[in-house]
Amino acid sequence: ELHGWTEQSPILQPRVSPRNSDGRLCVTPARVDFGEVPVGETRVQRITLTACGDVAVRIEGISLDNTQFSLQALPSLPRDLQPAENGFVDVRYLSVDQNWDSGVLSIRSSDSAAPQIQVSLMGGPRIVPPEAGGNLYYWSIPPDFGEGSITRLRLQGDAQPEVFRGP
Repeated sequence: ELHGWTEQSPILQPRVSPRNSDGRLCVTPARVDFGEVPVGETRVQRITLTACGDVAVRIEGISLDNTQFSLQALPSLPRDLQPAENGFVDVRYLSVDQNWDSGVLSIRSSDSAAPQIQVSLMGGPRIVPPEAGGNLYYWSIPPDFGEGSITRLRLQGDAQPEVFRGP
């Protein structure tokens, strides 16, 4: 919608609406650390799914890529969440050895901006003590001396370098 048009002031001012007409899904937390879990024991963490748009969002599927992580009481899917409504997914981690474990929880939805949201999962014995920070940061300078970037490398779990833009 355009408003503000008059013969005295031929300026078009678009009206920007803060409303989002698509269903959006917000997932918290985006990263779950189950911490140190003794071998043979389990720990459960809750992940919250929220319809954060102005219309309902449909949860179409939930999957895991590592069998040491499992879902407890998975809701029947597909499931619609109304605006501001929460749904919950409880993820269970079973420690079977002395190795650090990582996995990904994938959530598929009707959110057109982010149809698949991934939550990083990790657990097991600590290799790097918490006071060491758990990450290695380094500055990358391209060969043409263009714009560089700060890169973060996790010292345990998923060790894929990623551009770091701050906490």
